[in-house]
Amino acid sequence: MRREIENRILIRNRHQISNFKEETVPEALLNVKTLWDTITGLSVDELKDRLPNQLILNSRVGTLESGTIYYRARIMGVKNWQNAGHWGTSQFWETPQSLVKHWGRLNRPNESVFYLSSDILQTFKEIRYQTEANKDYAVVVNSYKVVKPIHATQIGYYDKSVSVANIYSKMVNDIFSLPSERYGEGVYKLSNYLSNFYNFVPDNAAAFLFTPVLDPIDNVFNLAIEPSDAHKYFNYNGSIIIPSYKDSIDGNISVEWANNADFNRLYPAENLKWIYENFKIKF
Repeated sequence: MRREIENRILIRNRHQISNFKEETVPEALLNVKTLWDTITGLSVDELKDRLPNQLILNSRVGTLESGTIYYRARIMGVKNWQNAGHWGTSQFWETPQSLVKHWGRLNRPNESVFYLSSDILQTFKEIRYQTEANKDYAVVVNSYKVVKPIHATQIGYYDKSVSVANIYSKMVNDIFSLPSERYGEGVYKLSNYLSNFYNFVPDNAAAFLFTPVLDPIDNVFNLAIEPSDAHKYFNYNGSIIIPSYKDSIDGNISVEWANNADFNRLYPAENLKWIYENFKIKF
């Protein structure tokens, strides 16, 4: 998650600069509406031109306390999970830089970022597990537990009050939830650019919280964290294998395999309490 210095002035106090002309709420609303009218195919340079020179954004820090559990899912690429073969422990963490070929929400090609979600069902959306192309495949969901508090800046935080800061912050929030299959890979370039207006919390993990994709549930967040920090602030907590999405609709999840943090196999029917404690799945 590279941070780049922008020439644009980010301001939270009108007295910070001389001759500051505050944008009105109607002006901001019109500007954002014009942006959304052309969001498909919008380039970073075009976004820069649309944003005001003095951009006002809200700021908020969220804390993941020790013991907090986050999740990461991966489609296994086989319709019968028993044919998946051997999985090494390295496959449960970040993707090697050399294998990152495309832009992501907060990464560029050849840049590895560790992405997690606070909700297991949201991980299905993140990997598009609910789509026709993927619904028959097995998926592995990994659980990670916070071992020391993470203070992460929330990108796109806004409240319900009417203000210019809320208008632009909501715009950022909504851009972060756009699916690339509908709007193109360019939406990831926009989110990467917009992240430069936010700072990491000093003396803590290089981490951001942001809105998940596809009609996110309230109070569900994704976390993007530098891989080196992920290993410092999280412990691997275990995994489950779900045989197919079509058999797991509306949270009616079927679990065929479970293993704990030491990669010892656990039989799901005999470990329902462990599954609930580590994946929040009720049977």
